[in-house]
Amino acid sequence: MMMLTSSDIPSEIVREFQLSDPHLAAETAIARVWRVTYLDAPAALKIYHDQTLSGEGPGFELLRALDGCGAVRVLAHKGIAVLMDWLDGPSLGDLARAGQDEEANVHLVDVACAIHEFKGPLIGLTPLYDWCADLFSIRFAPECSSQFRHDMQRAQNIARRLFASAEQIGPLHGDLHHDNIKLGPDGWRAFDAKGLVGEKTYELANAFRNPSGIGAWQRDPRRFHACADLWAERFDVDRIRLMRWAAVKVALSIVWRSGPIVIDDKEADLLAMMLAQLPET
Repeated sequence: MMMLTSSDIPSEIVREFQLSDPHLAAETAIARVWRVTYLDAPAALKIYHDQTLSGEGPGFELLRALDGCGAVRVLAHKGIAVLMDWLDGPSLGDLARAGQDEEANVHLVDVACAIHEFKGPLIGLTPLYDWCADLFSIRFAPECSSQFRHDMQRAQNIARRLFASAEQIGPLHGDLHHDNIKLGPDGWRAFDAKGLVGEKTYELANAFRNPSGIGAWQRDPRRFHACADLWAERFDVDRIRLMRWAAVKVALSIVWRSGPIVIDDKEADLLAMMLAQLPET
């Protein structure tokens, strides 16, 4: 870690949060994260580059409501600065990449269950349909293969049917996957919540396409089915709906990467594999 002085953090934040001993831990396209000392304990200070918090504001409302139940606690918040529990790790992604994917998948669904013990209403969360809206406005480039076009259109149709029959509506972390869960003093905790509201089953959709770095196993139908079996039972959701949401999330990620005009994508084969495991209707 790079050693910094408190002058690298706005003085009003240092003063108001009563921080000391800052170390730069990460810098991303949307924010910088420091490891700091707060009330004689380590904490994570995340300062965003813009006032919108890159769309993660609703996520902090959810984290605040969860108050450490399956997720990192928000200790303080002012403007673009958010202070949270420090999680030393490893992440569940690290666990899976070390050959312990099955164990990581058990911990992941345990975290999801803990988060979803919260049943209260929250204001300001992003509707899941709005989150997925880009999937319904795509166009295809002439050079897009007929198979990829068919798969993306099938994913669109699956999404429409899922939304038309939505069930178990409530708050969602919205980006729950292996590398957004780390080990802390109180166990495995999720972070980087998006703060959505929608069908419970969607919560685990992104986990199927994660973590990166586990090679061909990520695209193996046996893993897809094993995760579906485990997560559907432990999370108490319908197995086929869960698999369908997983395919929809892959298609949505493809759209986010490609923009409104789709040609090809690195996850085209992953989408094809998932769709091949699903019944046609």
